[in-house]
Amino acid sequence: MSRTRSILATVLAAAITFVAYNSAVKAPELLAPEGCRMSYMWPSYILQTAFDKSWTSYASRYSLWLYREAGWDAPDKLRGVPVLFVPGNAGSSRQARSIASSATHQYFTSKGVRSSTFATHYKPLDVFTAEFNEDLSALHGPTLVAQSRFVSDAVKFILSHYDPGTQIILMGHSMGGIVAMSLLPSPNISAIITMSTPHSLPPARLDRRIEDIFAASWHATAQSKTPVISICGGATDSMIPSESCYLPNIASDAQAYRRTVFTSGMEGVWTGVGHQSMVWCHQVRWHVARAALLTGGSPPVEEIHATFDRWFRIQATNMTSTKEVTLDLGKMDLQSVTVGEVLRLHPPATENSAFTFKVPASARGTLLEFTLLASGATVLGLGALTPGPTEIRILSCTTADTQQSQCIDLKPTSLRLLPSTRWGHTFPVAKEGAGESEGIVSFRTIISANEMAKEGRHLVLKVDSGFPRSWILASLAATSETPILYSTVTIDSRRLVQDVILNRTPTSLFAYRFTSHLAGQCDDSALFPPLLLHEASDSESHFYSLQGGAGVSIHSHSHGPFLPRQAGHERSRLTIISPSTCGVARIQARIDWYASIGQWALRFWGAVATWAIGIVALVCLHSWWVASAIGEVPDFLSSLERIAARYLPLVTVVLCALSLLPLPPQAILGFSGSIEAALFAPLVLLIAFTYVFIVASFTSGLTFLLGLFKRRSLKWCAGPESKASTDTRQAPPAVTLGRIASISVILLLVAFVVPYQVAYVVALVDFIWSCAQLPNTPQRASVERQHVLVLLLVLLPLQAPVLPVWVRTLLTAGWTAPFDGDHNILLIAPSLMLAGFAPSNPRAPLWTRSSLSRLEVAVTTALLGLLVAYPLLFGLRWMFGVYEMANVLASWLVITLHLPLHQWISRNTS
Repeated sequence: MSRTRSILATVLAAAITFVAYNSAVKAPELLAPEGCRMSYMWPSYILQTAFDKSWTSYASRYSLWLYREAGWDAPDKLRGVPVLFVPGNAGSSRQARSIASSATHQYFTSKGVRSSTFATHYKPLDVFTAEFNEDLSALHGPTLVAQSRFVSDAVKFILSHYDPGTQIILMGHSMGGIVAMSLLPSPNISAIITMSTPHSLPPARLDRRIEDIFAASWHATAQSKTPVISICGGATDSMIPSESCYLPNIASDAQAYRRTVFTSGMEGVWTGVGHQSMVWCHQVRWHVARAALLTGGSPPVEEIHATFDRWFRIQATNMTSTKEVTLDLGKMDLQSVTVGEVLRLHPPATENSAFTFKVPASARGTLLEFTLLASGATVLGLGALTPGPTEIRILSCTTADTQQSQCIDLKPTSLRLLPSTRWGHTFPVAKEGAGESEGIVSFRTIISANEMAKEGRHLVLKVDSGFPRSWILASLAATSETPILYSTVTIDSRRLVQDVILNRTPTSLFAYRFTSHLAGQCDDSALFPPLLLHEASDSESHFYSLQGGAGVSIHSHSHGPFLPRQAGHERSRLTIISPSTCGVARIQARIDWYASIGQWALRFWGAVATWAIGIVALVCLHSWWVASAIGEVPDFLSSLERIAARYLPLVTVVLCALSLLPLPPQAILGFSGSIEAALFAPLVLLIAFTYVFIVASFTSGLTFLLGLFKRRSLKWCAGPESKASTDTRQAPPAVTLGRIASISVILLLVAFVVPYQVAYVVALVDFIWSCAQLPNTPQRASVERQHVLVLLLVLLPLQAPVLPVWVRTLLTAGWTAPFDGDHNILLIAPSLMLAGFAPSNPRAPLWTRSSLSRLEVAVTTALLGLLVAYPLLFGLRWMFGVYEMANVLASWLVITLHLPLHQWISRNTS
């Protein structure tokens, strides 16, 4: 590949990157617009000064606070249920204020006056909150461990102020949920509520210790019976892939309550929620606070389960019970409705009215579906938070219409509360959403016409206490399910409910664009605009308002890279709900490529960094072999172009072929076994190649400029004789006492003071300076050093993220605060020696293959080959392993170049 082609590939990759970035930024708006209402409070915080070093060794680094609502809560009195809020990555203790304030205003109607909603045995919440000084815990395993130990000590301190046997509720946001889960199993914790927490997959897989923490958390969760619920924000959350928010499916004998719920389907919320918005979104904080209030007081575990099911509900199908009743239908205002007819009651009929749905003989042998939509009413106890007085019962009754009839409540196959949408308004409405007091009850059940006829039963819809603002729509019709895939299908616009099946496996990597064509009287005269319900899994649902012919983009998180598929959802189910006077006549489906590219960017950014390391290692391996053949090392950019022309197409084909195989979920991009998976490898490889090309070009230019600076510095300092002094042919020895002393000092600092990543940056800067070309520098020495320098530079993104963690700790907690971990000198000594023992005169090559034995050449080649293969096959899932493998390579190079073992091996293998 010529230099011109490299530049063209760079331009193409830059264009793809620009489109992907813009799509990722706009993803929340495209897929799940946020409709959160702002929350308001009157916060005050009380520092727990008694929580000092006698309680925790992290008292100088972190702190504990008690939230109090100004003017409502007594500042110095603990009278309620203890709750501890744990902030996440770069989070603050102040994030607890929204939930704490909501709990106070729900429990009290005024200062000290308990609301009649809560029985006397319920208590208010005492919300404590941890302050981690906005530590970046997602990037650093030891920081996560430190926070876990601090929270464990804080739980003991908090419970020491309450009666023995009192349990605490833990709430965790983002990585704070991982910290909370790390405390399990514990008899002191009554429940855990996590929000936007990546339970199944670390968001930044740069640290092996984070992987260990997650694995330990999964194991502890399997052994604990403490109820845990995970609240996820969906595509609106651009900080983490929301498929990782699912609680992992772990085999356990504990039979504990483990549930995941997405806010887009959560009753009374019905909106995607951003990562930061999760702690202040009014609809979410209201439900979290209500659940915590009803969970307090250490009730039986079953009551906690019921509370969580009620206040984090998606649908109520499994929460209904049937009752038998005797009806005298002869004394009621009874009307008959035929199959296929839509019953419309607006307002509903007066009290003691009933409607019968009989199955005609022509319908025998078919399955029928009864559908009910009702606003301002309750069905089987389900209704809006402040429903109207209308009560509806759907009964299966026996005998004739004019006699006493034995009836029983029909058990629904689907019972849920739908959001109320309005004509001319988007859904959800920005900064408003849908209120807790709104909603449409949807009741659906499947009926066998043969069984109904055999038992002599018929359906009765009984309405009590009609309310003027309520309305009811009901129908009994044949079941209908329409498949669709990249096409346009026609459906019956007069049906209340129409099921459409998307014959594609749901995944977070692809979004689908649905365009609807309405028919009928579609204006304010219709009760509501047609509504699209997308059920991605039992935990995830999305609602879209269909009006004006505008398309909607649907998505799913039931499956994603590196994660197993959620059971029972191999296809996406779409349900179109309409008032029958205005319905959807046609619907068109296609892949939304623009929105999908944004999803790829959010999940595969790490592959560019790790695959770039594999490409650089391949270039080094190629140059190594070329030098042995012709006796001259090609410069890095020339080798990169030869690699792109000769080997990169082969690598692309191999990766595409492997992507088609049913590999383990940890391999390649974490999403294999389909044609779509093969599309990603060429794109990622192209962008990674461009990244390497840019880094190599930058490195070449930087070392050239530094070389000019060196020359001028030597001229100014030494005068005319400087040129002669730089023209010496004898290179000083690589290993000197001065260099050994300086490296020893750095290693001592790493062992006791600074993290090894700081030493890595220092060594890299020193190596860049030593690579600056001086006059009469042999070309071979320069290009060999350039290869190593580019490798060290592309490894930098795997190490640099720890630096802001360390600096932030120093700035917020002081120099004396403990900073655990990252003091393993074995992780930095090879890189220090490789760069530090390089001769100060760049004329001496960094490695000379001709002086190595066959065994040394074979081992070096094998290590370089592994550094090529591992990043491409497993680097995205286990990023930390890439640096560890490079560290092994650096160790081997140091051994073969500078230690006596080199001479011993040479003598014994010659």
